[in-house]
Amino acid sequence: MKHLISKALESRGQIFEIAVVATVIALGTNLVAARLDGYFGKTAVIWMGILLIGLGLIYFLISLLKKTEFKKEFEGVILLTGETKSVTEIHGYPLSESLEECLKAAFLENDALRVSWEQVMFPEKKGNASDGKEESEAKDSPKSDVNYYAIVKSEIEETKQASVALLNEAVEFCLLKFLSLHLSTYFDNRDNDETKIAILERNDIPEVLLQNRILSLLTTSIEDRAIFIESGMHKNPPSGEIHAIYGSNGAVYERFHLTLPRKTIITRPSPGTIRLTHPRYTLTLSGKYHGFHYQLPKYFSELYLSHEDHEYHARMLHLEVTASLNPTAFLYFKDWGYYHWIDSFVDYLEEHVCFQHFLSSIDWNSTATRIRATIIQKMRLKLKTEQNRATKLEEAKAKIEGSDRETNRGPLQN
Repeated sequence: MKHLISKALESRGQIFEIAVVATVIALGTNLVAARLDGYFGKTAVIWMGILLIGLGLIYFLISLLKKTEFKKEFEGVILLTGETKSVTEIHGYPLSESLEECLKAAFLENDALRVSWEQVMFPEKKGNASDGKEESEAKDSPKSDVNYYAIVKSEIEETKQASVALLNEAVEFCLLKFLSLHLSTYFDNRDNDETKIAILERNDIPEVLLQNRILSLLTTSIEDRAIFIESGMHKNPPSGEIHAIYGSNGAVYERFHLTLPRKTIITRPSPGTIRLTHPRYTLTLSGKYHGFHYQLPKYFSELYLSHEDHEYHARMLHLEVTASLNPTAFLYFKDWGYYHWIDSFVDYLEEHVCFQHFLSSIDWNSTATRIRATIIQKMRLKLKTEQNRATKLEEAKAKIEGSDRETNRGPLQN
């Protein structure tokens, strides 16, 4: 799908075509104007020409610049699980799987992060809050079995900001991981000029980015982490270049690396936001939790989630990608192949973080319809079976009662 680079370059090509046609028209107009100066005077014709040229240039610039910005927002979902106070993966949904993996690894090595996490992300009251609904009892209701559900936004108290910040850092880490994986795939599948690209390692990123505790912990070398030293892995590391290590106990090492066009600068304007700046483009990634609950689709928690604990708390994550081309980018006429990854990354990000896209990929709407049809069919069969059983019982009862009446009547007297 065309998003930013393809559309902008296509627009530029169309404008050049228009410019050629406009030049031909201008030559014809000039010939006509040469005949008009005898009627209006040369000065008036010159100013009229300047005005028309200016209007044409303004129109071209507006047509070009309006296609140099792109923004797309996604709704992600994080699933919290009842009494275990942990993140639960949703099978096949990459964002959920990645969040579960990185938070589990962080809590394994840093108990302080786990304690901070548990202070906010789970409601105190017990009860089924699955599908993102909060239940409240109906007081003074004439029917005691009536419950009410509200979709709410939880207020984030000042004392709970630390836990929310930790979740935002985990989301930020996942976004960087997805970006790294996509860039590696994109540049590994093309012939690259090493003078045009650079690999940013952990030591190349600004100190402010390492304020992300999840990123700082999981990208630290295994020689500096007790959990790997105790296992002895640092003495006999795998041969070759290590990109990641995953332990059966949940431990994780991720090598931080971003393959990007040279002169790209990575910054962190605010927690949860990553920005890539280059003379040709600016790309901003953002992922944050604002306290909103999320209502899972019907039957989803009962039939898709395969965990024993069914007290699911679904929370909404707001994710956003913004890309723009700098005005001077159109002065470059070659090497645009090193920048088309921006368009493909938008599609890649949607596939990995958008919950609605995940539901579409597993065709949940059709699945839920079939489930509903099956449930209704079973209910009807059950009802029909019960009705047939009741009918047979009535017939049997009537038959027994008829037999009793015949017995009580006795033999006929002559």
